[in-house]
Amino acid sequence: MIVIIDPIVSGFSHEMVNAGFVYSISKDNSDKKILLIAEEKHITCIKDIFSNNNYEANNIEYVNYNNIVDFIKINIRLLSYSKKNLIKNFVFLSFDAVVVAFIYKFIRNTKVYLISHAILESIISNKNQRESLPREAGAYLEKIRTSSLKFLAYSLWKRINKFFKEIFKKNINKLFNFKKIFLNESRENVTYILLSEHIKINLLKLNVLHKNKTKVVTMPYIFPKIPVSTLSKNFNNFGILGYGNPKSMKEIVNKINRLCPEEKYTFWNIGANTNGLNSINNLKIPVTGRFLTRSEIDYHSKELEFTLILYDKDSYTLSCSAAILESILYLKPIIFLDNSCINEFNKANIGFKCSSLEHLIETIADIIKNPEKYQDQFAIFKKNIIDLQNNLNLNNRRLFSG
Repeated sequence: MIVIIDPIVSGFSHEMVNAGFVYSISKDNSDKKILLIAEEKHITCIKDIFSNNNYEANNIEYVNYNNIVDFIKINIRLLSYSKKNLIKNFVFLSFDAVVVAFIYKFIRNTKVYLISHAILESIISNKNQRESLPREAGAYLEKIRTSSLKFLAYSLWKRINKFFKEIFKKNINKLFNFKKIFLNESRENVTYILLSEHIKINLLKLNVLHKNKTKVVTMPYIFPKIPVSTLSKNFNNFGILGYGNPKSMKEIVNKINRLCPEEKYTFWNIGANTNGLNSINNLKIPVTGRFLTRSEIDYHSKELEFTLILYDKDSYTLSCSAAILESILYLKPIIFLDNSCINEFNKANIGFKCSSLEHLIETIADIIKNPEKYQDQFAIFKKNIIDLQNNLNLNNRRLFSG
């Protein structure tokens, strides 16, 4: 039996990468039972992705939890399996310092794989650049005006709940510090899964790997067959897929509005981080105040010719941005700032790398004004993305098996 568990995320956070891991582990270990333990809505998201891609996994048992009582019951069940030596591997789809401390203390013999996301950035005290903007006062008032009393009460409860969670998390982190654990301890049975080759390179370069075992598994996505759109005569739709960087997005759109006053173009912010972007000319925001559903992202991504990835050189040093996988998923060439994470994927030549935000703005302006110059290069990018998608296809690779 392989136990896959996500003790952290809920809803559709990490839905694509987690679905990719569960799909691949199930496929590569068809002779074993897979026990997937996660929050109820998250399991629903993964099942929906499987259904949309016609994948039927007969060896997966889904176990969901909604509260601490469910979690205690699950742990009692896992303890029973462990005593009978029924569990071959544990795979943690996400983790924090408390989870690692628990694993190091209590899981000494069974193999454990830890899927490593942004938590590794804490080793070098790095915060991935996601500069938000304050929400406009008008947006607040409009939200209050159009919302029901029940929704406003729920929103208030969420904010209070988040406030106390942050306090709890801050105090817990004083007791359990991941950086301290990673740099001073290791376990022979524990392997950290790195979601891109650049992470391993940077860990070695920064000399912070310690004695920890690692394995590179390029972030897994299930790629459905998406029709390749005909090449545009004009390139005038640029957008963010994912969390993005509102501060940089605002600067880009305002400067392009001044540089290209006569041309027609549209920028899209297809993500949740939309504060401060609601009143900018030529910028469309499909949804405000919440994350988009996968079907909404599928729908609005069709508008784009290029995706913009606006993380600076220091962002995603020890983690992998899902934004690049979203671009590959939807077959969109990229325009991006020089960054070790995105550079790793651009080895396949799938977009334009820019040395600065000014360089990126100049590149977009030239594409808008002179689309004929970029027809051939755009076609090359498209072909290369299709080839890269084939290379990353989970049916063509084996991530790791029991």
